[in-house]
Amino acid sequence: MINVIFKPCYSQNNSYLEQIVNALEQNEVCIINKNEEKNILKKLVVLIRFIFNPDKRIVHWNWIENITQIPTLKNKIKIKFLLVSVNILHILGIKVCWTMHNSVPHNCTDITFAEHFIKQWTSKMDMIMVHCKYSMKLLTCKYAYDEKKVLFVPHGAYKTNSVNQSKKKELTHKYEIHANDIVFLYFGVISEYKNIPLLLETFHQIQNPNVKLILAGKIDKNMEKDMQNNIRLRCTQMPNVVLDERFIPEEEVSTIFSLCNIAILPYNKTSMQNSGAMIQAFSNAKPVIISEFGYVVDIREKSFVFSYDYNSPESEKRKLLAQINNTINKKEELKNLGILAKEFADTELNWNLIGKKIVKVYKNIK
Repeated sequence: MINVIFKPCYSQNNSYLEQIVNALEQNEVCIINKNEEKNILKKLVVLIRFIFNPDKRIVHWNWIENITQIPTLKNKIKIKFLLVSVNILHILGIKVCWTMHNSVPHNCTDITFAEHFIKQWTSKMDMIMVHCKYSMKLLTCKYAYDEKKVLFVPHGAYKTNSVNQSKKKELTHKYEIHANDIVFLYFGVISEYKNIPLLLETFHQIQNPNVKLILAGKIDKNMEKDMQNNIRLRCTQMPNVVLDERFIPEEEVSTIFSLCNIAILPYNKTSMQNSGAMIQAFSNAKPVIISEFGYVVDIREKSFVFSYDYNSPESEKRKLLAQINNTINKKEELKNLGILAKEFADTELNWNLIGKKIVKVYKNIK
């Protein structure tokens, strides 16, 4: 049995963690902190049992790079504590792993500071898991990390729910969607790096009244107030745009996706390596328009991926608009492309197969 502390092992806002934890458990891994005790004393007992367990013990971190988003004194102290903690884990014979989700934190204010930490962090890892080939290249070329200790597995598919027909009818009326409309869906938290102002500016050039854009997700509270207000104002001024500004509960996600023909994710590619929203679209049988980064580059030849690259703000807007017009002209093909996306998610992004690969590498960590 392999005993793992998977950090974090649960998130109300991201079922990725639930999926990967379940995949590991199905392959005979014991997730020590899955039902983590709130009582401090009981937490300590669980930790002591983990430390002195004779079986293989692993601590696996996710999104640890987020601690470097802003170089505050508090974050610098946390970094020192983390690096010392890893040294102690090694002394205790506990292996340490990390999933590299992003090249630097999203909306990072000091990239040099972030990269300095990542270099220190990677040097202490017994294994690093990545979800795209670019991440592997970044680790080996920029941080001189041993390629043999890198595990590439794709981001697994999301569970989907059956479409709630009553809710679909309600949302169709609320969003004013008509039978002949082609509907683009942006899904997820509206953060600065998600490029929503660019999307609205580009979409404003689409004069066809049967082309609609739905923005479904909460606005990030850390976004500048002026930008938040500008997004809200712009949406009210555009008759073919709907802003559904709320957290979309998991049981409603598939219903939201059922309203659209295609997802649109115009992210700033600076920090991006993976996109959960893109995988969510595939899982719900929808093609995507998305900027080229990380895993998108790995699969950009797929017919259901309408990707675009750019090297300036002008080319970014121009190429995004070109892909929007391209998919409008292919409206009749989008449903079949969505079916192909779903088949890809079910086969290539199968969590059980991904779990087997991870556990095989866990067992071989020396």
